Amino acid sequence: MLWDKSWDVRLQSFSQSHIDVRVYQGVGDSNWRFTGFYGDPDRMKRKESWRLLRHLSNQWTSQWLVAGDFNEILSQDEHAGRLPRALWQMRDFREALADADLQDLAFEGYIHTWYNKREEPHTLRLRSDRACGNLDWKLAYSQPLVRRKSLDFAYALMQ
Repeated sequence: MLWDKSWDVRLQSFSQSHIDVRVYQGVGDSNWRFTGFYGDPDRMKRKESWRLLRHLSNQWTSQWLVAGDFNEILSQDEHAGRLPRALWQMRDFREALADADLQDLAFEGYIHTWYNKREEPHTLRLRSDRACGNLDWKLAYSQPLVRRKSLDFAYALMQ
């Protein structure tokens, strides 16, 4: 995790699946929370990831931004491959975001953030990387946007 040296970033908690910090941007400015998140790559263990996300949501009541590789998609239009994604997987992810009061942020650029590097017809592409914010965070940053310019994922969130 990298940040501008003028910001005061304070670690709150971490695990193999997350890093949670408070960000202070200046004297007198309100602070906000950032969580870097990694959803379990094993779909059968992903419920544990959603449990962690719900738990983290109970630790903060103000501006919150969560970004990372969730290893899941919200809908079939974020998927390109032979077999469609299981509906229960996407439903569980949508419910976890809703329970944590998180909303997917505006997105621009190449939609698929992961692919399996296999030849057709075995190619699979997904939008598993994303940034989500709670309503307080979205209101504080009027035009948050996630940009994807190439296969390298970059966040440009506070414009």
